[in-house]
Amino acid sequence: MSPDGVVEQGELNVTQGRLEWIGVRTSHRGVVEEPTAIEVVPGRGLAGDHYIPRRSGGREVTLIQHEHLEEIARTCGLPEVCPTQLRRNLVISGVSFPIATGSRIVISGVELEVTGLCVPCSRMDEALGPGGCRSMKGKGGITSRILRGGVIRVGDLVEISRLPVPTGKAGHG
Repeated sequence: MSPDGVVEQGELNVTQGRLEWIGVRTSHRGVVEEPTAIEVVPGRGLAGDHYIPRRSGGREVTLIQHEHLEEIARTCGLPEVCPTQLRRNLVISGVSFPIATGSRIVISGVELEVTGLCVPCSRMDEALGPGGCRSMKGKGGITSRILRGGVIRVGDLVEISRLPVPTGKAGHG
């Protein structure tokens, strides 16, 4: 393993990080709850979350890079940005985003497949102030579908088996 936590394995490389935060919204536009552990349910998402995917796959769990929170705050002129403001499900540290579609994320036996970028919406202007949505460009996180369910906890090791990010795709979202 290299000093930056990357292990080369053929065409993939494996990166390790940490689950820093879990967020669940029990109702549309409702308050974001912050459990320390949660069940991850294939075809559904996080147990108790109001969001049920309209189509199979795509957006069962959303993730964002922990290190981007400070960058977003700085761009918005805020002292900090709390994960509850961004309304993603999981915050991961020690791992660089974006992560290519098709890459796998494993957290305590739970396996997710990256399905795309999580593009910030205009609600971010409400949450972060004018320019909030723009400040998240390239830092909105990713969407994923659940391949294998189970229970995850804040502090769990996160392993990402990365596919190469296609040229021209990074930085959108």
